[in-house]
Amino acid sequence: ALCASIEKGGLSVVFGSRFLSKIKIKGFRRYPFEEDKYPQPEGIASSLALAVNNFGAMKADVTLTIPKAWAVIKTAEFPSTVKESLSDALSYELDRLTRFSTGDALYDFRVLKEENGKLTLLIMATRADIIKPYLDALKERGINIRRLTVSLSSIGTLCSYFDKEAGIIFLELHENEYEGGLLLDGSMTETFTGSFSS
Repeated sequence: ALCASIEKGGLSVVFGSRFLSKIKIKGFRRYPFEEDKYPQPEGIASSLALAVNNFGAMKADVTLTIPKAWAVIKTAEFPSTVKESLSDALSYELDRLTRFSTGDALYDFRVLKEENGKLTLLIMATRADIIKPYLDALKERGINIRRLTVSLSSIGTLCSYFDKEAGIIFLELHENEYEGGLLLDGSMTETFTGSFSS
């Protein structure tokens, strides 16, 4: 598998494999772009095509990781009675929960728990018009994205892989801002972001 992470000032690409529960990192590259700005779709496509070639990863599944700043991550409760039509219920409520309509968004959800007649969902959504130019530019280079994820989700997955404890709080620091999340039982349940005044 190959994962490409869009970041301010660059693109990070990691190539790895997994056999049973063992993960092996075969290569890592960081491609710098203009500082404090997200790279444009053509730059991402060009750099990722170069990474695919350098790693010999032509047949690898590709995951594109987008910045948390581009996404809304939140939890929401639904009555258990909508369990059989949960996708429809979320589509109907998406604009209220995330400020995106279903026609304008790429979104997914995960059931975190079911208790007391309620379902608690983790919802992630982003505007399709932000992501589509990247997907189109990559497709022109022959790179099809198999999965789309959010940076905090990726970091959370890594944390839960290394530490199987029931609860983990993680924090990613940047020069003048931070973002983080809370993992409970291997699932992200809360996220937070902020900036430093100095």
